[in-house]
Amino acid sequence: MENRVTTPPVFWTNFSTELRTELRNHLDPNKLGAAIENPNDAASRSEISTIANKFLHQKQYKLAEELYTYYYQARTAELGGRTDADTLSTKYSIGYAQLEQGELAESENTWKEILSLELYGLDNKLRMVLGAKNNLGVALNRQGKFQEAETVLRDLLPEIQKEFPESDPRVLGCMRHLMEALVGQGKVEEAKMMCERGMVLAETVSEVHRKDEIEAMEEMQMKIDGSK
Repeated sequence: MENRVTTPPVFWTNFSTELRTELRNHLDPNKLGAAIENPNDAASRSEISTIANKFLHQKQYKLAEELYTYYYQARTAELGGRTDADTLSTKYSIGYAQLEQGELAESENTWKEILSLELYGLDNKLRMVLGAKNNLGVALNRQGKFQEAETVLRDLLPEIQKEFPESDPRVLGCMRHLMEALVGQGKVEEAKMMCERGMVLAETVSEVHRKDEIEAMEEMQMKIDGSK
């Protein structure tokens, strides 16, 4: 289970030199001064969250993780350790930034923390849970924990198929991650059959995603063929 944060983290002085420099570059001096003076003010929190999102979209994952972690701890402390939609989304972004940096063990732990949270009453919680399970499977695969990844992804696939059309890229992505887990354990024939089904579905994906999905399935097919 997650360790609940109830003590507000220290703003600014505990940040890395790189993050402080980037905040100076991105924030108006008056807004930065206000954030340093009163980081828990709603306007300051909004600025901090916006910049963290910008770092993530610009693939500055290390900076994004550091700032998101501060923001998550500050908001969770303010909520007395409770989870709301804002902190859940922030935790998700932390896990994604960790995954993209190759911090696989840390990312694995983050996804497991998300899945352990009490999410009753939160809007869009189901899709967050599905995304967390999918990314947990990815983190496990990348660490070579194929058996555990298979368990997670095999459980996820019917859940995600209920939420999205069968040819949705999110469903096909889950299928590929499961194939990878199967191949990693030598279950090549099952992976091959799943890939054949995936190729059929990829042909029916909406035009905007069709080319990418077909190429992804073809790449998976080559991995399967190369594992024999």
